[in-house]
Amino acid sequence: MTAQQKRTMAWALVGVLVLCFLGLSVISQVGDIKDFDWRFSPGWLAASIACLLIFQLMHAALWTGLVRATGGDLPLGAGVRIFSVSLLTRYVPTQILMAVTRLSMLASRGVPRSIAAASLAYEFPLAVGSSFALSVAFLIDLPELEHHEWRWLVLLAPVALLSLLHPRVVDAIESRLSARLKVESDHLTLPLVRLVPFVAGYVTSFAVAGLGVYAFARSVYPGAHLDLRVLTSYAIGYSAAVLAFFIPGGLGARDGATATALAAVMPSQVAIATAVGIRLAQTLIELAYAATTELLHRRRARLRRSARPKAMTGR
Repeated sequence: MTAQQKRTMAWALVGVLVLCFLGLSVISQVGDIKDFDWRFSPGWLAASIACLLIFQLMHAALWTGLVRATGGDLPLGAGVRIFSVSLLTRYVPTQILMAVTRLSMLASRGVPRSIAAASLAYEFPLAVGSSFALSVAFLIDLPELEHHEWRWLVLLAPVALLSLLHPRVVDAIESRLSARLKVESDHLTLPLVRLVPFVAGYVTSFAVAGLGVYAFARSVYPGAHLDLRVLTSYAIGYSAAVLAFFIPGGLGARDGATATALAAVMPSQVAIATAVGIRLAQTLIELAYAATTELLHRRRARLRRSARPKAMTGR
């Protein structure tokens, strides 16, 4: 990484730490809203963290798969590292920095910038579209719509998502992104049939994150129960963060939307505490992934450097 990129990462880490302390202060205030019979369960908290770890790994693996599908050569371990490190830059007030960081890190591994841009052009509609598709499923379980048969039409959302991934649509996104990143577009597109596994993967990942939200709620409130509204709560928060793109990392928008969805099935205090807790846990997990993968990368680099003189001596 260049000196400029290192400075950027340093500021990103500072920003994340600020968010963590902000979240902690919010949690302390939530406890003062109303006296509540909190009951902490370490087992459910561990299950929640496990789900969030899987969610993060799934997104890194899916993006790595997109790089490969568009013609890049990227091992899974390297893909997880690049995804995790670049993800931290979303807390800096410009989303384009994350794309620039990925392009630079992929270029250092010999992946053409055009392929990197194509993978990003697919990742955004896949991740965002999948979260929207799962979010509308929230409507099925609303009591107000219980007697309306048309509510099942929301199941057509994944079909609509696939139509938005038509090669012409993605090519237009890629062209705009390439122009923004000052990269020459090779108009790399994939047939819809190849995108079906990615759609399934992203939808499943948000469902896993929803299970993580449920487990976190159970860790502080035994009365929480799992239903479609809880399962889709993370996707709803993710969608809200995307709509509030002008806010770094979707701060506030994601937590508010998640809490609103959860408040339909649990006390508002529990919903707020769960939304804020999930955000803090997710941030810490993102930091852990970035730090761990970067340390492993540097360790392997040192081992390779130390092995070279021995190999030459052996000759």
